[in-house]
Amino acid sequence: MEKVRVGIIGAGGRANFQAKSILESSKGELKIVSSPVEEEAKRFAEKYRIEWTLDWHKIIERDDINAVTVSTPNSTHHQIVSSALKVGKDVLVEYPMALKDEDAAEMIKLAKEKNLILWVSLTERLENPHITIKGQLNSIGEPLLAYATYIAAGLSGWYADTSLRGNPFASIQFHYIDQFRNLFGEIKEVNATMNEKEENGKLLYSASSLMLGFDNGCNGFVEFGMGLPPGTGFREKVIGTKGYFDFVGGKLTRATAENKNEIPLLETKLSSDTSNYLEAIISGQGNVQTAEEGKKSLAVASAAFRSAQEGIRIKL
Repeated sequence: MEKVRVGIIGAGGRANFQAKSILESSKGELKIVSSPVEEEAKRFAEKYRIEWTLDWHKIIERDDINAVTVSTPNSTHHQIVSSALKVGKDVLVEYPMALKDEDAAEMIKLAKEKNLILWVSLTERLENPHITIKGQLNSIGEPLLAYATYIAAGLSGWYADTSLRGNPFASIQFHYIDQFRNLFGEIKEVNATMNEKEENGKLLYSASSLMLGFDNGCNGFVEFGMGLPPGTGFREKVIGTKGYFDFVGGKLTRATAENKNEIPLLETKLSSDTSNYLEAIISGQGNVQTAEEGKKSLAVASAAFRSAQEGIRIKL
């Protein structure tokens, strides 16, 4: 196979990211895009000089399409991905791969049975400061405490529709749940709270907090808010037995008993995730590794939602 022939399902921001990443990799050929919004589909198709359709079924039914990327509202992931796998297409899907743990497990089982790629796009693991902290984590000793805070003013599109978004921990806190798992390992318990307000079917704001207890003894805390002007942006801090990392204002500082310095951020390329997906297809080997990781982080998010709803701490 010289190039993977790809259909793009969805035509929003992440779909554009996937399209650009495919072209940049030189491993894939864009063939067609689908969106239920005609103007959006046409605009995307004109930009990349490809075909368009309003019906994603028409993409997965085509014999000349090897693989698809799925960048659609969260609530649609399970149906689209499962349908694509059933007809023999390799699939890349944005996180969360599904909104229910049992749906994620079903998708992985189906991909294994079909010997197909099911790739959850965990590009958050390639971001900074995460990748820089991960590479130097041992320099602050045993990690004890980790904090991530993100408060944004904006809340629009399908993020403001809870029927499309799903539970907030799976759709937005997932980002930091997965990064923390990647840093500190598996999580043994969660305790969460959430406060959201809707008006006329539209979410006005979302504010949630999450405490994570890790098997290695580290404790993680995540605060996430959207629709809260003016917003405060993102901050992350990791404290260990020999020092700490502090990321604020776009700068990463490492402090130990001996010194305190700004640490240059490593170069990173988010598009390599999509390139690796295409390479896995070209190599002809079924792969569900990122899906397994996505499923584990989804299980934490599901437990967090239950914790917030019932007001209890949940052990995993």
